[in-house]
Amino acid sequence: MRLWTTRSIMAALFMGSAVFAQQPPQQPAPLPPGQTIDPFPQPIEARQGVITVGVREFASVPDIEGVAARMMNLVNEPGTKRLFVNDMRGPLYSVSYDGKVALYLDINAAAWGVSVQSMGRERGFQNFAFHPQFGQAGTPGFGKFYTYTDTSNQTPAADFTTTNPATTHDTVMLEWTAKTPAAATYDGGPPRELFRLRQPFVNHNAGHMAFNPLATPGTPEFGLHYIGVADGGSGGDPLRVGQNLGSAFGKILRIDPV
Repeated sequence: MRLWTTRSIMAALFMGSAVFAQQPPQQPAPLPPGQTIDPFPQPIEARQGVITVGVREFASVPDIEGVAARMMNLVNEPGTKRLFVNDMRGPLYSVSYDGKVALYLDINAAAWGVSVQSMGRERGFQNFAFHPQFGQAGTPGFGKFYTYTDTSNQTPAADFTTTNPATTHDTVMLEWTAKTPAAATYDGGPPRELFRLRQPFVNHNAGHMAFNPLATPGTPEFGLHYIGVADGGSGGDPLRVGQNLGSAFGKILRIDPV
């Protein structure tokens, strides 16, 4: 009975395809007078120099031991009137609006005990985000920013794991609190660990993270932090975590960090 039903459905599909194939193609509706779908009805001659692109260097992030920076994210922090950019090997740099670059924080410094795991193309200091109240004294988010980092330091125990017993590193979400947000370098203490993921493979570890840029103070969305978590690695999601609602992997998390 199941085979007959399958054949009947397939036959109906083939018949339907034949009917559809016999239908003449639909013509697009005519445009109103004076309108066209071609934005350049007359070709632009190259010698006219209509389009000119100028490029100049704004800022340069330092090499590390002769190797170019592995930049992942560039954000504007309006409260202190600076840009920030990270190198996946551990440094977080500040960039003034006139292009001056300075080391703000090195996550890989021994004082923090993080030990950034940046081997390969997909591991390292993955991302960072500043709380929207970072530069506003007297608010819950004053001085707070967050980093998302792969680390070879696998203590304490991970908050989220997979069924794969093998592991190479963890990914940690850290909260840093600067005493003086506008200071040239980070002047706060050790970070607070918010959560830790035990990674089953070397790739597909983390992702982008950000606060909702459209949320305003007093609204339910303000101060909520969105965090992308990859499927843990290998290829094709072999652990099937993406569709598993019981797993934190392969998801976008939303937390209220403060």
